[in-house]
Amino acid sequence: MLNLDTHILIYAFSGDLTAREEKLLCSQRWSISAIVLWELAKLAHLGRIDLDIDLEEFGKFLAPVQVWPLTLKFARACGSWTSEAIRPTS
Repeated sequence: MLNLDTHILIYAFSGDLTAREEKLLCSQRWSISAIVLWELAKLAHLGRIDLDIDLEEFGKFLAPVQVWPLTLKFARACGSWTSEAIRPTS
């Protein structure tokens, strides 16, 4: 399962993916974090993207996508991360 960020989800919905991206996305199920939905609404509200999240077409597009909730447990885990813990190894 691929966990998509906001920008890739926008490109997928608008049909603006490269051939390589489309091939990769077609090969697996998708998921997104719940914050992606908030980001889409906020970006649309601010006029940064032209997307009506109330469109039936958009709802159908999102129907098969797994949405991961933001939980208190997850928020607490994020607070305990340190720069050392997330720094890439060489």
